[in-house]
Amino acid sequence: MLLLTLPTSSLFAISAKQSLQDLYATSRITFFCEQPFSETGILQPIAHPYQAMLPETVHWMHIVPLKQLARDYACYQQKCVNKKGKIFKGLHCCKQHDVLFQRMIKDLHNLVPETKQLKQQRAHSVFAEFSNSSSPSNRCQLFLDKKRRRLEPPPSKRGMIARTYLYMKDTYPFTLSAEETALYWQWHQRYPVTPAERERNEKIFALQGRKNHYVQ
Repeated sequence: MLLLTLPTSSLFAISAKQSLQDLYATSRITFFCEQPFSETGILQPIAHPYQAMLPETVHWMHIVPLKQLARDYACYQQKCVNKKGKIFKGLHCCKQHDVLFQRMIKDLHNLVPETKQLKQQRAHSVFAEFSNSSSPSNRCQLFLDKKRRRLEPPPSKRGMIARTYLYMKDTYPFTLSAEETALYWQWHQRYPVTPAERERNEKIFALQGRKNHYVQ
C-alpha cells in the first residue's frame, strides 16, 4: 500500500471558519429544525421531558457527507504517513494530502449549521422520500429510518439539498447514482428556489467567488 508523506501542520484555514460565521451572521438557525444559536455558537435549548437542558455548541454539517464525497478520490484508498511516522488513511489522508479535496470540503455551498446529534444521524444515513406514517424523529418534520439508514428531510429543505448535490456533482470529482440523480432532479423541480436560498447563494459568491448555478 502506497504511503504518502504529509506535512505535520493542519491544512484547514481559519478563514474558512470565519467565512461560515459571516455567512450566518444575520440568520443564526440550524439547517433542519431552524433552532436558534448565539453569536458565539451556543444553541438555544429546546424543552424536552426526557432530555437535560444542557448548553450545546452548533456544528458545521456537510449536506453531502465527506465519505460520499471521498469515494471517487484515490487518496481515500491510500495510506499516508507524516514526518513523525503516524499513519493516516481514508478521510484523514484526503484531508491532509489532496488539494482539490481540501478545497471541496470547505465549499460553503455544502456547509450548514446543525446540532451534533443531527449531524451524526445525517452522516450515517442517505436522503430519501418514504412513508410518513410513523412519528417524526423530532418536531421539525424530519423522519429517520434507523434500520435502513434513511433520512427524509422536511419539504422546505429538499430543494436546497437537491441543488447542493447537483452543484457538487458538476463542480468536483463526485458522482451520483442514477437513482440519486433522479431523486434530486425531482426535488429540484418540485421545490423551487426560495428568496432565502437565493440570498445565501449571493453571500457565498461574495465570500468565495463561486455561485451554485442551480440557484436562479
